[in-house]
Amino acid sequence: MRVPWCYILQMNLRRTCCVFRIAATLVLGMAGAGVSVNAQAVRLQVVAVADNAGLKHPQRLAETGDTAESAFNRTETFRVTVHNLQFAPADCLVEWQFLATDVTTRKNYVYDHGTNQVVVKGGASTTFAVQSKPLAENEIQRYDYDWDDNGNWVMYPVGNREKSGAKPAGYIFLLKTHGKLIAVEASDSDLKEPYQKEVTANLLHPAP
Repeated sequence: MRVPWCYILQMNLRRTCCVFRIAATLVLGMAGAGVSVNAQAVRLQVVAVADNAGLKHPQRLAETGDTAESAFNRTETFRVTVHNLQFAPADCLVEWQFLATDVTTRKNYVYDHGTNQVVVKGGASTTFAVQSKPLAENEIQRYDYDWDDNGNWVMYPVGNREKSGAKPAGYIFLLKTHGKLIAVEASDSDLKEPYQKEVTANLLHPAP
């Protein structure tokens, strides 16, 4: 008895669909169980999108006779993107620090920091914005009055400007997955260097 060819084709299609269902179930199960992330396939990108740290015309708050006071309010905004080049999703933690320099003591310190936990789908990217807290810097210039050579009553600055507050000194962004540091972006190489050795070690010898 010969089996109709259409029946054979139908059985083959059923077997193929069954294989795909089993494969999909295994992949999803592995992803849900927390497959280890391929650190070399996850990238961090940090782009400055707004920066008024170089403000040239400060807002004048007060000008009372012999004293003029100016104030700078500085913020920095960044667009942060995590790229996942692998098939499985990547569970990542992004940490950041903003540094400042005290204009009086010249000492650096962390004036703002934060974190963001993101899960990036396989073959996709996730982007979010990070803005620093306002950083205040004040300047006070004192003046005196006298007659100039042309007989005009003029105002002239006395002494140096008195400064207080702080100036931006840089930023650091860290990308971690399963507690391992896998990427770092910073405003300059000196801030990046202390983390680079750990990043290189984790990329060359990823966790099993």
